[in-house]
Amino acid sequence: MRIGILGGTFDPIHNAHLIIAEQARKEIRLDKVLFIPAGDPWLRKDSNITPKELRLEMTRLAVERKPEFSVSSIETERPGPTYTVETVVALLAEWTLGVEPTLILGVDAVLALHRWKEPEKLLELCDLAVVLRPGYKECSLEEIKRIFSSLEKKMTVIGGSGTRISGTDIRDRIKKGQSIKGLVPEAVARFIEDKRLYLIPSINLENQDIESDSEQQEGKTI
Repeated sequence: MRIGILGGTFDPIHNAHLIIAEQARKEIRLDKVLFIPAGDPWLRKDSNITPKELRLEMTRLAVERKPEFSVSSIETERPGPTYTVETVVALLAEWTLGVEPTLILGVDAVLALHRWKEPEKLLELCDLAVVLRPGYKECSLEEIKRIFSSLEKKMTVIGGSGTRISGTDIRDRIKKGQSIKGLVPEAVARFIEDKRLYLIPSINLENQDIESDSEQQEGKTI
């Protein structure tokens, strides 16, 4: 069984995340994509990040009624900084033999892979599905391939969706009273409105996107 892992702060999760997950699922024939909201991503130290419980609930709302997608709370339940390699190790310990994990990452996250915790071990444990983004080309990956010799055989590049949506833009639109229709799933939009999220700076996070916002990343799971 092949399971894709898509991590991120998901603050909030939006339609581009879902498009990327579906694109990866189809192009590399994944059986399922597992969304993992970050708990305390060590590369993101801004205290204004939305509480993890709310980000987890938004992620669950975004994938409900989509049997090919599921959500794990493994990182939001873990105290302290979260690292992708630790998450993958924990997941593999839970899963039955024969499960093959694939991390779905934005190209920017892959280019920063050398900053992650135990990147060589991570590449031993799982494959990578790298999503190209505007402004990046496959040649951008040549340098990182020279750093990690195993990356060539572990990595599959998939084209970007071309959908330009970011968590930062969504948060800014909400603060300005602008519509986010079509940018996030309807259930997520209702949740944001009900909880009055992103209306004041204290619950807003600037410059935080995987896209993740990958928002994908480290350790977030990225």
